[in-house]
Amino acid sequence: MAMFALEGSPQMPFRHDYRSVVSASEPLLKDNKRAEVYKSFRDFFKEQKMHSNYAKVAARQRRFVGHTDKVTQKYIKEWTDPRMGIRSAWYVNWDKHAYISLKNNLKHLNMVLPEWYFINPKTDRIEARIDQRALKLMRRAHIPVLPMLTNNYNSAFRPEAIGRIMRDSTKRMGMINELVTACKRNGFAGINLDLEELNINDNALLVTLVKDFARVFHANGLYVTQAVAPFNEDYDMQELAKYDDYLFLMAYDEHNAGSQAGPVSSQRWVEKATDWAAKNVPNDKIVLGMATYGYNWAQGQGGTTMSFDQTMATALNAGAKVNFNDDTYNLNFSYQDEDDGTLHQVFFTDAVTTFNIMRFGATYHLAGFGLWRLGTEDRRIWKYYGKDLSWESAARMPIAKIMQLSGTDDVNFVGSGEVLNVTSEPHAGRIGIVLDKDNQLIIEERYYSLPATYTVQRLGKCKEKQLVLTFDDGPDSRWTPKVLSILKHYKVPAAFFMVGLQMEKNIPIVKDVFDQGYTIGNHTFTHHNMIENSDRRSFAELKLTRMLIESITGQSTILFRAPYNADADPTDHEEIWPMIIASRRNYLFVGESIDPNDWQQGVTTDQIYKRVLDGVHQEYGHIILLHDAGGDTREPTVKALPRIIETLQREGYQFISLEKYLGMSRQTLMPPIKKGKEYYAMQANLSLAELIYHISDFLTALFLVFLVLGFMRLVFMYVLMIREKELKTAVITLRLTH
Repeated sequence: MAMFALEGSPQMPFRHDYRSVVSASEPLLKDNKRAEVYKSFRDFFKEQKMHSNYAKVAARQRRFVGHTDKVTQKYIKEWTDPRMGIRSAWYVNWDKHAYISLKNNLKHLNMVLPEWYFINPKTDRIEARIDQRALKLMRRAHIPVLPMLTNNYNSAFRPEAIGRIMRDSTKRMGMINELVTACKRNGFAGINLDLEELNINDNALLVTLVKDFARVFHANGLYVTQAVAPFNEDYDMQELAKYDDYLFLMAYDEHNAGSQAGPVSSQRWVEKATDWAAKNVPNDKIVLGMATYGYNWAQGQGGTTMSFDQTMATALNAGAKVNFNDDTYNLNFSYQDEDDGTLHQVFFTDAVTTFNIMRFGATYHLAGFGLWRLGTEDRRIWKYYGKDLSWESAARMPIAKIMQLSGTDDVNFVGSGEVLNVTSEPHAGRIGIVLDKDNQLIIEERYYSLPATYTVQRLGKCKEKQLVLTFDDGPDSRWTPKVLSILKHYKVPAAFFMVGLQMEKNIPIVKDVFDQGYTIGNHTFTHHNMIENSDRRSFAELKLTRMLIESITGQSTILFRAPYNADADPTDHEEIWPMIIASRRNYLFVGESIDPNDWQQGVTTDQIYKRVLDGVHQEYGHIILLHDAGGDTREPTVKALPRIIETLQREGYQFISLEKYLGMSRQTLMPPIKKGKEYYAMQANLSLAELIYHISDFLTALFLVFLVLGFMRLVFMYVLMIREKELKTAVITLRLTH
């Protein structure tokens, strides 16, 4: 009880900076709006004009139908359903938010376009970078997957290799046949070509490539689609439309990272781009690509991409006023960085922007829509994205309710590390909209207050081939010393997340772990699933474990990992809630991305070894989770550990400490206890714990001695009994003989 009264939560070693807002009266963002009565989309709706000059001819042509299983075919039928059409989204491996969005919103899509095939500009070969976790989700849903083939290599479009491939029929057909084989092997429905900045003088080269793709892919029951940038002379749209099953018009980046600040996709620009594409292409072959992101332009610098959640968090932190431009249907705000005084302009799209563009696309009778990209979108989009947005259907929607910015249990991640720090908890925002009921367009949106979700800062940064080893559930008198010996032999740092009950049983091992320079984190006192605990019990378990760490080491800890839920990409309530509970006591949640499930009963050394290496090679992340206690045995883990270390070091990987990964000292992660009342209380507690530990050891030894003596007594009595029985038998035999 005394310890509870004295103990307090550790202080976080860093704080967040907030930015001051630039007044809306600044000339930087003066409106200069056109007259309220002129709205481009609204004018288009009045005209109900069809822009394709050969749509009637195309309508008579038989559309290609691919070969898929019955469940996948259900999605494909939606593509040509006039009430629905294509509802697609691009997926990328390099943003963890994309995986979370895919996991949560796959049910609203009928096509996924993952960025998985890349053309190496030096070798002219295809490189596959398939995210196996994402593919597993897609396969489970039986959704059509059309992976992207792109000449974007290491964040830059490279024209050299694709130019050579287009000019060389052997290379061209080799690439196409390789991709056909890969698509059939993985169960993909087709391909999505993203070939940009080609620098070709003869558009026939690209047409020939697409024609060959269509011939081979169609023969194998696979679709061919292509992403095209508007107003680009590299694309002979009329010829490409003859062979592509769908053309994805990238109607975004009106202003981009390399341009001056401005709208990402204003309504007039979207209409102009659609007119350009539909000039010689059937409307029902055009899929309208829409922006779900924004750009933050710093004065004198280029723009950086921002997700919708990041724009909301930035505006909220800066106290900036968000402006909806009723001429462009895009949004903007500005602020001044408090640290260096730099002026920032932010332009972005939200659910209102997307709704208006989709209403335009539905009236234009386009084939459907695509979101660039998953992980950056305004979550309100999912309330209507999978629905019919014709006038009749939109008129029945509760638009004002759909567009409300409610606070939710969703998590807005900022950054890219695997150590998580909760910086804010949810509260609802408040907006007002004005709906043009004649056209079912939202012509005005006002942000009265900004929403907040759980905002989680991702901490941690390291090089591509650096890894962090962590161990859970210890210490254990048998296995932890063996793990320490292996780590010492290979000079590998690690972090140990300890359970209070195990620490009480193994106080000397806790001291050894700490004295050898390893970092210790909190893994609760009883290892009970925190989602099943009351908040009071969870707080008590965290406090008791930390008090024990402080008593034994003289230092506290701000590191925590939840039992059973250590994923660095938490999405479910069961994964999120322990992190929230811990954050309220100033802990950092240390996640993991590579978990070989070495705790499973019957798992072998080879399985653990292979799972870890697969996770590393597939770039799941940098933090590896293993166990030095728990279960019947940790022998497979102990045997796999040296193999894992040796193989990865041989491949050029380096194991770093959690301190280096976070860019913080050990003193920061395990702050020393000041020598005051609390410190001496901790020492008294340690003395008591050690006394109990030694008494427990003595009683255990005494019990074993008594057990051995008792067993020896039983053996002795058994021998006497046998001897006595033999003696009686001998006496009886002697009497009978006489």
